[in-house]
Amino acid sequence: MKLVRSIVSKIGFAESKQTDFNDGIHFIFGKNNSGKTLISKSFIDTLYPENPSLVDTDAWDTMFATFTLQSSQTKVEIQRKGNKEIKIFEIASDGSTIKEEAFPLPVAGDVTSINCLDRLHMLFSKDAFAVLSYIPSPLDTQYYSKDFSKSIKAILLLDSSLYYCA
Repeated sequence: MKLVRSIVSKIGFAESKQTDFNDGIHFIFGKNNSGKTLISKSFIDTLYPENPSLVDTDAWDTMFATFTLQSSQTKVEIQRKGNKEIKIFEIASDGSTIKEEAFPLPVAGDVTSINCLDRLHMLFSKDAFAVLSYIPSPLDTQYYSKDFSKSIKAILLLDSSLYYCA
């Protein structure tokens, strides 16, 4: 599946941050405190809603995020409403909703019933996926006390036939 759109709304942002992704590789850059890290970490937390959260729990209290993923057959929209719930909509090519699921937060770490995300969760742990979608700075290692090298090793050893190339 390919990320095609992200929308993050938070009290304190002047406006919602919406990004539409076309084909290719994307780099998000900007000034300090412009929301780059918040967007990437909210994406990871939304796809992997178990604890611990990469975004501070207090920040989720005033935040709403929607991410749209697309495969050749269906589109999946994942909405996270703060610390309350995650809703997943599978959408047909004609725009109609095929299926809707809702999960109260926090989601237990052993929950595997989020069907459209099962393959992603089988391929990548939360830490490995974080390395794929977010390049940590040295300060991240210092503040979050995480060694990202194990996640990078897991990604590099993964069968390359599973990679998605746009």
